[in-house]
Amino acid sequence: MPDVSLSTMWGVHRLKMSEFATKAREYGFGLIELNYQLQPDMLDEITHLPDVAVSSVHIPCPSFKLPNGKWNHDLPLSSLVEEERKSALCYAKAAVDLAARVGADRMVLHLGTILMDRDAENRLRKLYCGGEALSEAYQELKHYLTAQRAAKVGPFLEASENSLRELSSYAAAKGVYIGLETRYYYHEIPSLDEMEWLVDTFRGDGLGMWYDVGHVEALSRLGFTEHNAWLERLGPRIIGAHLHDLTGLSDHKAPGLGDLDWEPVARHLPDVALRVCELGNFNSDDEVRRAVPFLRDKGII
Repeated sequence: MPDVSLSTMWGVHRLKMSEFATKAREYGFGLIELNYQLQPDMLDEITHLPDVAVSSVHIPCPSFKLPNGKWNHDLPLSSLVEEERKSALCYAKAAVDLAARVGADRMVLHLGTILMDRDAENRLRKLYCGGEALSEAYQELKHYLTAQRAAKVGPFLEASENSLRELSSYAAAKGVYIGLETRYYYHEIPSLDEMEWLVDTFRGDGLGMWYDVGHVEALSRLGFTEHNAWLERLGPRIIGAHLHDLTGLSDHKAPGLGDLDWEPVARHLPDVALRVCELGNFNSDDEVRRAVPFLRDKGII
């Protein structure tokens, strides 16, 4: 079973990268993941530290602002604007080059988004957090979102497939595997069916699923896709996992600080899957220190 990794997400805007690396080792993390929030100076610092083993890179990395004011990680590989899609693809390939350079064999990828009514999804989440998930208003809003996604997904999924075809081939040639991350928002790609189709389609390039436990659980709580369905259908295809806890829909908490049921995770997560704690920088040192013992106690590592 691989060593457990800590995403630099926890250190961004909290610690110098040298301090982050020291604390990661002290708290039992033998590896680190380079998160997409790393800016060029942070990336330069951490990749020049001695004895830092990089498990994985989150596409795109590093993060920087573009002349139009957007960040490079805001550009989706599903964009219907060809110039934007190609720019996103360029930044993704640069992250693959980075992974190969630092000796990481796995990448985490946000594949894309669908242009649909995000205000409606925000209202749905507010209703859920207000305890109104069984209300008529909630069910009507959920039905509206489900129908809208089905009607709009086609061209965005096609653009995503085109991007993934080029990117997965590029990564495979460099010995880097891409994990398609399960997403937090309903307007994001892929859904469970889309994930299964994409993973099957690009199996020859070593592509697999990147299982984010908090994201899957959030969409399950909202009533879109049962958490266990992802594990039962695609468990053997998981190449990496983002491990964090959540309360309600609030995620990226250190394991043990929320109400996630870890038993199905322990039962389905394959030994070959990389374990990465992706924790928000609001978690305290002591909370992060307790993560590895907690996951070991739950049989995750």
